[in-house]
Amino acid sequence: MVGNKLNWLYPERQCCRPTKEEQALGRCRPFPERNVSGVFFAPLELTPDKDQTNLAIVAALDKAHVQVVLVDRCIFPFPRRSRYDRRAGYLATEHHLKQGRCRILFTAELSVTSTVKARFDGFACVNDRTVPLTTIHQP
Repeated sequence: MVGNKLNWLYPERQCCRPTKEEQALGRCRPFPERNVSGVFFAPLELTPDKDQTNLAIVAALDKAHVQVVLVDRCIFPFPRRSRYDRRAGYLATEHHLKQGRCRILFTAELSVTSTVKARFDGFACVNDRTVPLTTIHQP
């Protein structure tokens, strides 16, 4: 029975463990039948076919009218890349200012992803305010 389930979920692999890409695709296949209306998707990273797989997953979910929220990074190249990380950093900083916060910190590793850099840019855009904004880099 388990073998049949695996063959249904991962038809491209019959004899051994499915790859991370196959596992991710297999998890998404039942969503339309289960009437899933939205998915938070953390794109695959550090796998050989991550880009192709991420695009295939989002395309399949889009075709099934399942809304997708990408977590931590965009999977599309420019110009289709999301531009919301910068705005998110700005809005989060602005929210804290409106709440009366007196010292706002942005902390990140020195070598951060492009999404974190974009959020920092949004954070830094609020610099014209009188409240001091501080950046802390952690090793």
